[in-house]
Amino acid sequence: MYNDYELVYLAQEKNEDAINILYKKYHNYIYKIIKSTCKQYNFNETELEDIDIECTLVLDNAINTYNQDKDSKFVSYLKLLLNSKLTDIIRKEYTKKAQIEKKITSIDDETTGLKLHDILFNNDDIIDNNYIDRQKIIKNINNKTDKFEKIVLKLLIEGKKPEEISIYLDKNKKNIYNTIYILKNKIKNELK
Repeated sequence: MYNDYELVYLAQEKNEDAINILYKKYHNYIYKIIKSTCKQYNFNETELEDIDIECTLVLDNAINTYNQDKDSKFVSYLKLLLNSKLTDIIRKEYTKKAQIEKKITSIDDETTGLKLHDILFNNDDIIDNNYIDRQKIIKNINNKTDKFEKIVLKLLIEGKKPEEISIYLDKNKKNIYNTIYILKNKIKNELK
């Protein structure tokens, strides 16, 4: 069995087996660091998955940039890079979340005169076209959504497209579309 120095050397030489061994070896380690660092910040599962992907890229960077001539172990170097990346992610998320939360007013105020299903559903969805009891629906939706979902809903109500929301919140499009899908289902359940 190879040690980290040998595996990293082989990985830097583009040996696929060495790369795979390093990824398998350090994946759980990376996830433990993510969980321990992020547990106090209330990231949801989707955000944790995104962070996991970003930190896996950090592993790739660590493999490619690690210098064996330095007096540090690979795992120490990896941990240093991971901590730096996680600090950046947390700072970025909380700065952005704080700015957005300051701008957010109650969803009740933003939806006066709007049909929620016009905002969130395609025309082919089977929903009664009459105006719905907005206050009741909005109150129930407010109680059943997390902060991120409320932010996405508010931006949708403001007329932003999912792609714009993705850029504005610095989230991938898949995350935004998943959140919209979840919101649609919550609203459909309220309309039943």
